[in-house]
Amino acid sequence: MNKVLGAVIALLLLTSCGAPTGATTAEAPSEPAAAATDAPDATPEEEPATEEEPSAESEYAVAIDGHSLTKDHDGKPVLVVDFTFTNNSEDAASFMFALRAKAFQDGIELEDAILIGNKKYDSANTMKEIKPGKSLKVQQAFSLDNKKDDVEIEVTKLLSFDDALLATKTITLK
Repeated sequence: MNKVLGAVIALLLLTSCGAPTGATTAEAPSEPAAAATDAPDATPEEEPATEEEPSAESEYAVAIDGHSLTKDHDGKPVLVVDFTFTNNSEDAASFMFALRAKAFQDGIELEDAILIGNKKYDSANTMKEIKPGKSLKVQQAFSLDNKKDDVEIEVTKLLSFDDALLATKTITLK
């Protein structure tokens, strides 16, 4: 669901980046140039210095707090990852629409799991908006390929041109 939603949002943003209807040729170049140079170009230059600093300077910060194992409705293994999402932007934001958490097992991305009525998992907080300066505990579930190989978690901004990592963690399964 996150992949589809992200694709729709990206498509909407890309289609709205053109010159406004009725814009003259003098107006059109100045608007896209300003949008292109504000955030995307400034961020990549600062990020290579250290990998831990982007979280503090980013619009959003995220910490990977822990995890638990459970099963989906078919009895297949699921990894539930606990995050702390902090909104450092100027507007209210939700984890689901601001960030993208991915899990990889043996180098292959895992699918998001759907858990209904599971006491170890509460997906509601991922959709809650929080105001600037606030933090919220959220969870995301991933369907495991197996219960023995480590899982690598990576978190990036949902809409980003550089895919800078805001958080990473390797989870050892036992």
